[in-house]
Amino acid sequence: MLRFVCGCLLLTAFCLSASSQSADRNTFLRNLQWAQDGQPVAQLVVGRDYLRGVVTRRDHAAARNWFQKATDAGNTEAAARLGFMHVSGQGGARDVEKGMKLLRDAGAANDPTAETFLGMISESDKIFAKDFNEAIRLYKEAIAIGNPRAMALLGNMYLRGDVAPPSSAAGLKLLEASAGAGDSWGEVGLGDELRSGRAGQTDKPAALKLYQAAAAQGNRAALYRMGSMYQNGEVVVQDYRMAGHYYQIAAQQDYAPAESSLAALYDLGLGVGTDKLHAYFWATLASRQGDATGGARALALSQQLSAAEMAEAQTHLADFMARNGSPTISPQ
Repeated sequence: MLRFVCGCLLLTAFCLSASSQSADRNTFLRNLQWAQDGQPVAQLVVGRDYLRGVVTRRDHAAARNWFQKATDAGNTEAAARLGFMHVSGQGGARDVEKGMKLLRDAGAANDPTAETFLGMISESDKIFAKDFNEAIRLYKEAIAIGNPRAMALLGNMYLRGDVAPPSSAAGLKLLEASAGAGDSWGEVGLGDELRSGRAGQTDKPAALKLYQAAAAQGNRAALYRMGSMYQNGEVVVQDYRMAGHYYQIAAQQDYAPAESSLAALYDLGLGVGTDKLHAYFWATLASRQGDATGGARALALSQQLSAAEMAEAQTHLADFMARNGSPTISPQ
């Protein structure tokens, strides 16, 4: 039988707040009890825990349920998160109209999370036509009321040249501010700049520290980057076993690059032992999100597996997709 184990990372959270997550499994259970007792902030935090899957099994349906309860109690961040789940199709049926109403109502209440999500939707072309100007406006409004995630997203727009005029200096400043505030995507973005040298200098040890900080929050991109650094021997000693460890945790969050890389390790027997069934499973998931390497690997592996093995893999794929959904826009 296939066994899929999601490693749990300890987070450094010391108080219950609208932006926090449970620090560990015991804290999660305490927060869960408070949530069951009807405390809306606890319901929000438990919903985030289920959404991230760091201290408990990832469960989008459960996250949506807790966000709904907190929304019913008047919590605007929960309403924003619930709205985004409706729009992106996480944890249940996709309902763009209902989701956008929740997001716009929360945004009208000056909720920075809502404005950030609305910016992400405007920046994408998955729901409506791209509107970079609207995304920039929304990110700036969210930044003005203290949302470091919006800083990271707007910083990336500057660095990609989506803001006129483009400004690498402005982008880096926003990423530094976001990372300095402890936002995991700010840490990833700044780490990428330092790792690649696009920031004006290459500082891979500093990039590694930023990835480690973001990975401690369960950030799937940071976990994947940690895995790639171990696989390539960047800063750290090359270690395929550790690469597989980080890829596994990121892949459990349905992160296509990690799924494809983990499939390769299982296919080639690097650090995790040769396992064609696991390789097919992860390659198929990556392919489902458009990863061409995963698609080619899945096709090749499908010709090597028996009918019984293929049937087993399909059962596990259906279970994984039921828990993770097929979001139109990937949340950050």
